[in-house]
This record gives sequence, C-alpha cells and structure tokens, in this order.
Amino acid sequence: MSLILFVILLIVAIIFGVISFGIGIALLPVLLIVLAIGIFFFLVNLIWHGIQIIILFMIALAIYDWIKKETNLFLYRRN
Repeated sequence: MSLILFVILLIVAIIFGVISFGIGIALLPVLLIVLAIGIFFFLVNLIWHGIQIIILFMIALAIYDWIKKETNLFLYRRN
C-alpha cells in the first residue's frame, strides 16, 4: 500500500515539477526584460553619481584655490 502511495506522490511531484518548469520557462523573457531594465537604471545611477563626485571635487578645488589666493597661509611654502 505504501509503495502505491509513494508512486502516486512521485507522479504528482513530477507533474508539479513539469508545470513549475513550464511556468519558469514562460516567465523567462519577462524576467530577462526586468533584469535588463534594472541593469540600465543601475548604470544610469552609477554614471550620475560619478558626475556628481567630479563636480564636487571641482568645487572643492575651486574653494581651495580661492582660499589659497585670499590668505597668507601658504606664504612660507617652499617652491
């Protein structure tokens, strides 16, 4: 009796596995599109923050040069 129950449960598991695999294959293009969109937004975000860091660095250098011109803190610096 338990062998028959085991075989029935095995067949049911195989059927659900095939159904699940079919659904996964059917959803694969959608998942790939979502992945592509996610990678696109990640790259845009990375580029945007890179530009922001460069701009902040340029502002910091401009402030440094302005302070260097306006003060005599660097008067005793050797060339």
